[in-house]
Amino acid sequence: MARGGLWTDEAWSVVYAREAGDAWGVITRINHDNNHHINSWWILLMGRSATPFALRSLSIAAGTALIVVLGRIGLRRGPWAGVVTAAIACVCPILVVYGSEARGYSCAMLAFALMIAQVDAWLAGSAASRPTVPLLVLAIFGTLSHLLMVPATGLLLIWVVLVLRQREGRVGAEREAILALGPALLVSAGLMAVIIMIAMASPTGLRIGGYIPFTWTGFGGALAQLLAYSSGLGMVDKGFWVAPVVLIPWFIFAWRKAKLPRADHLLYTVLLFGMPIAVALFELGNAVFPRYYLPTTIGLILWLSAELAVHITRGVRQRLLALTGLLAILTGSLAIDAGLLANARAHPERVLATVAQLAPGGTSLAIETEGPKAYLTLSAEQRGYPLTIVQTRCGTPQFRLVERKKDEVSLPTIMRCGQRYDRVDGSGVVGVSGVAWALYQRSTAP
Repeated sequence: MARGGLWTDEAWSVVYAREAGDAWGVITRINHDNNHHINSWWILLMGRSATPFALRSLSIAAGTALIVVLGRIGLRRGPWAGVVTAAIACVCPILVVYGSEARGYSCAMLAFALMIAQVDAWLAGSAASRPTVPLLVLAIFGTLSHLLMVPATGLLLIWVVLVLRQREGRVGAEREAILALGPALLVSAGLMAVIIMIAMASPTGLRIGGYIPFTWTGFGGALAQLLAYSSGLGMVDKGFWVAPVVLIPWFIFAWRKAKLPRADHLLYTVLLFGMPIAVALFELGNAVFPRYYLPTTIGLILWLSAELAVHITRGVRQRLLALTGLLAILTGSLAIDAGLLANARAHPERVLATVAQLAPGGTSLAIETEGPKAYLTLSAEQRGYPLTIVQTRCGTPQFRLVERKKDEVSLPTIMRCGQRYDRVDGSGVVGVSGVAWALYQRSTAP
């Protein structure tokens, strides 16, 4: 996946970063929700000749570090918890996707996990004082990676308040929590406000790549997909219902049994349910995208690992059940990963490869939406291929690229303004990144 072609959102990130020109321009000139600042600066640093792998290398490094950090958080619960946490995180499909994508999600989740580790050590008494400054630095890095860091920091504040409240003899829980996490949350929210205000004050205003109004169907589907791609319980793009059917009763049962420390279970509960509840209460748009619930994935990995580790250390029967569950999660995750790797975000690089093979001297290609323009332009530039891209449904270009929904049938032929086009290549998409496409060539048949 890391070496495949850039898909739509990644390619636009590259185009916007190049248009910005310099580091300051990333702040003041892009003004688009697809501008993840740390990632945009990395793109500029890599230069115009960078390969897709180089552009994704920051996310790859962050995703690898995330496995280590989550493993260390688990290790505080015991050796088995550390091993299980790292193992699940290593193959977690949704982390595999965003840990190999030239966008800001991987860096943001690394910063979030490091914040959890800092707060966890402080609450356990391992830290000599409140980790206010480290949390502030991590919040800045995370917010500049992705604005998802703002609500994620809020979830940590809620967790700390709940933990301090439930401890006997502890007074001033809210004050202590705010002293520790307040500056981080304030600066994170302030950064988001500044980014939005700069965008709104620009000539173009704040540009949004796409907006889908809230629906309960879309919301539920996104959560089911998230749970499947976070736990491996389901098949790639099929059987998403398996994950919630298994995980929700398991969580309720585990809560009633209370075999995990109270502070830990509060963390898992806040992370698992905080983002979905907030999205549902305010009926936020774009709720159909699982990536906006990534803090839930972090909570799910930590909870699953802790729960399995507890049972592994018990009697033979519980150990066998826990190891069977772990095997199911790892096997399912690897099976999904295999499907994601084979699909490689629908192989966007194949579009130009096919066009260049059929028309080696250069040609014209029509697109019907602006989405694929960025990756086609970058692919042509990298190959040195003379490609003319037009956005129209009419005219007589030699090729047409049609993007389609995941479950939409790819037609063998299409008609555009009286001209027939035959399908010469195409790819469906599986997973949470990529867009299905079909490439058509103008028919020479009478």
